[in-house]
Amino acid sequence: ADVGTSARDMDVISETGAPYIFSRTPAHGGAGDSSGWTALGVEAGLRTTCAKLFGAPSLSGRRIVVQGAGSVGGDLIERLLAAGADVAFSDVDPASVRRWRDERGVHFVEPERVLETLCDVFAATPRRKPWSGAAPLSSGSSS
Repeated sequence: ADVGTSARDMDVISETGAPYIFSRTPAHGGAGDSSGWTALGVEAGLRTTCAKLFGAPSLSGRRIVVQGAGSVGGDLIERLLAAGADVAFSDVDPASVRRWRDERGVHFVEPERVLETLCDVFAATPRRKPWSGAAPLSSGSSS
């Protein structure tokens, strides 16, 4: 599944001519939501980055700012907290802000300040939907 889609959407796509779709529901032979696996991959990338920058892959005590606390970002925040990271996050969705800031006590950064926030590592997992009024990347073929 991708931004704005679900495992049930993937079921429909697989039934309409694309049988090799990832993230179908378990009832349709899939593994379900891929957010947790994506967050695991992002965490592995963060550990590799820390190993390169700081000499060890540990996330413990590292200040990590997560931009976007939706499906992938939320799973990533959970993983980072469990690893002992000092996590801050930013999101535009009030429900995500309530969940992480108000209910879990994770430091919140205003979206317009997220790129200015000091940290050891920055993880971008924004929930921007490409079809939400954004201009296309190109308007024709390139030569």
